[in-house]
Amino acid sequence: MDAISTDDADLRYSDLPPMLLAASSGRAMARAERSAIVAGFRVGARMPIESAGQRIEQQVSATALWVELDSDGGGPMDELLTQVSRDVGNGRYAAVISATADLLDPLAASLETSGVELIIDADDAERTAALAIATTARDAASCQRRRQRQQCRAAASVERGGQPHRLDPRAAIDRARCAGAGA
Repeated sequence: MDAISTDDADLRYSDLPPMLLAASSGRAMARAERSAIVAGFRVGARMPIESAGQRIEQQVSATALWVELDSDGGGPMDELLTQVSRDVGNGRYAAVISATADLLDPLAASLETSGVELIIDADDAERTAALAIATTARDAASCQRRRQRQQCRAAASVERGGQPHRLDPRAAIDRARCAGAGA
């Protein structure tokens, strides 16, 4: 038969948004890609450090970003690390920065948030663990933001005289938290 199978079992799509890879060399990219694949992620883009910042800005959604460094990328590397720190702090994606020991000091100085997992001369197990920690932390932060938004809506409902689905005796505390969060 010349028929093409349309059986659902033949299709393998990931529910997760892609993981982006940025690297300072071809060998570094190969290490980054191996880490992503071993962890079960779909690689959405592979990019050199010099163009990674612009490409990340264009990405609508990403589960994680893996930056693999085996040499100092100078200004473009510093700019990328600043952007990654900001984006991770805003919950845009999880990030792992993997580097060689000689880059530890400049990296530690450039990373502004503890949400970025920094690993140095890591083996495969450490690389997989770092990615799991980063993505789990992002998921937990996302859940916390969602709970805070729900509490803010409930507090606003009480303030307007309505009844939330579940009366929260701490409505005044929730209103203060919401005002501080800009919600």
